Amino acid sequence: MTEPEPWQTSHWRRVGVTTAVCVVGLLVSWLETRHADSFKLQERWVAVGIAATGVGALGFVDWLASGFRRTNDLQARLEAAVADTLTSAEDRAAAGYVLPTVPTRRPVKR
Repeated sequence: MTEPEPWQTSHWRRVGVTTAVCVVGLLVSWLETRHADSFKLQERWVAVGIAATGVGALGFVDWLASGFRRTNDLQARLEAAVADTLTSAEDRAAAGYVLPTVPTRRPVKR
């Protein structure tokens, strides 16, 4: 973990690719639906557009989950570093330092 930001370059690439797939899918779906002769064919192209929107939504959800995982990792590393710095309970009490509590999130499993 060399970057301090919650998102790494690979996360940006993944969300960019899924967004591009979503936009291209919606554009193709729109154009093909407009030129379709029958309602059945239009329904199929609308389904393609819905699927493209789903791909885009999944890409953004993955991007957010990656950021949350990375933020949780960075927070744990920071808390460990602070705890190492303030080695004993007396040092912590003398400094008046209390580790901040943050509502925990359920870990995201891959």
